[in-house]
Amino acid sequence: MKIKLFIAALAIAVVGFSACGGDDKKSSDKEITGFSVNGVPYEINQSNGTIYHKYSKQSENNWPGMPAGKIAPEIVFTGKSISPDPKDQQNFVDNTIEYKVTAEDGTEKKYTVTTEKQPTLP
Repeated sequence: MKIKLFIAALAIAVVGFSACGGDDKKSSDKEITGFSVNGVPYEINQSNGTIYHKYSKQSENNWPGMPAGKIAPEIVFTGKSISPDPKDQQNFVDNTIEYKVTAEDGTEKKYTVTTEKQPTLP
């Protein structure tokens, strides 16, 4: 009887210890799910990692400091970190800026942000 109790207690201990340390799998989530500059939303294409906005003269007037100024974007993302830091101001007009999102498991996904001015119609 004591041997059966010992075996049962040992089995419970083994199962308990393996359950505690077995869930160390780190997430591979790494996406930019929202991107805007001064409240102007950009289109995000997850399949090719592009973030895009085409602005007109009218929308340019709604962006203080544009086209030559630098603005910190508003970025929503899943993952461990993003680089460069979203608090860093960037000049988004007619420039291509790359962001890199890193997942908890260390994998990375790159996004290319492009802002283009639409041609002025006569």
